[in-house]
Amino acid sequence: CSNSLSSIGENTINGAGLDARKIEASRFLFQAAFGGDINEINSLAESLNFEGWIEDEFNQPMTLLLPKLWEVDARSRILFEADKDNPDDEYFGPYSVHFQFAWWDNNYKAPDQLRQRVAFALSQIAVISINSQLGDFGEGLASYYDILVRNALGNYEDVLQEITLDPNMGFYLSHLNNPKSDDEIGTKPDENYAREIMQLFSIGLYELHNDGSRKIDSNGDWIPTYDNSDIQELAKVFTGLKGGEWSKEAIEGEYGAIGMPVEFGVDIYSISRETPLVMEESVHELGEKTILGNYTIPAGQTGMEDIQQAVKHIFNHPNVGPFIGKRLIQQF
Repeated sequence: CSNSLSSIGENTINGAGLDARKIEASRFLFQAAFGGDINEINSLAESLNFEGWIEDEFNQPMTLLLPKLWEVDARSRILFEADKDNPDDEYFGPYSVHFQFAWWDNNYKAPDQLRQRVAFALSQIAVISINSQLGDFGEGLASYYDILVRNALGNYEDVLQEITLDPNMGFYLSHLNNPKSDDEIGTKPDENYAREIMQLFSIGLYELHNDGSRKIDSNGDWIPTYDNSDIQELAKVFTGLKGGEWSKEAIEGEYGAIGMPVEFGVDIYSISRETPLVMEESVHELGEKTILGNYTIPAGQTGMEDIQQAVKHIFNHPNVGPFIGKRLIQQF
């Protein structure tokens, strides 16, 4: 084959024998999406117009996961019932298996590949897990994931605001049904979400330069972004959140069919996993709250005003850009 085009010496330098343009197109699609088929690779290889591809992706219709999940669940139920060896009353779904099937189907076939890839990257940062009781609630997993899909090409503050009020996140990081302090019995608000929204979802543990390197003080030590007092004060903000609606199971069992709002304290099994949490003002921590950077949330606001103000303040911290930016770079 010494006289074949691919073995001509000059092609070692110009890349023609290696289909370098296709390699470059394939590499890009692997990073910006979940790869591409041969037609997509060939099309992009003709121009290598990556900016144009991205602009086109911004105009693609949004593909949400929850509708696909219900489709998969319906198909699964039909298959289950068609098998006469299966008892009629033992079908269980949708749960994590249906969620995973729907996820793979969307990410292989959806036209908005960039949006789907960004949503997946965000899901590795703002984490809930199927390896918990949430694995029983495929619609909850999909509803949460759709927050990331909807906001993948938007503003990260919207992600933080929405996941804060998501019942699945509320269950996973225990600020669902998180009550105010009770001095008589010596209890304080749960601090789990207050810690994680700072440590994992927004600013990290140490102050950063814009290039992601850590700042140091006059002694050469890293500078913490927050302390335990910040966690305790922020935990007060995330009190009073309860389920927004009854779950279908609760209504069918007549537990929540009385036409009354969901009470504070009703657990994840009896509330809708698709409906944002709402505020029960009577169990929200009153008073002024001093959080991150000695920022004061004034007394006299509603619970939701406290939450919105706190999340906005966290989002505006200078660490958010380099901290989240680095993690997105790692995911891509």
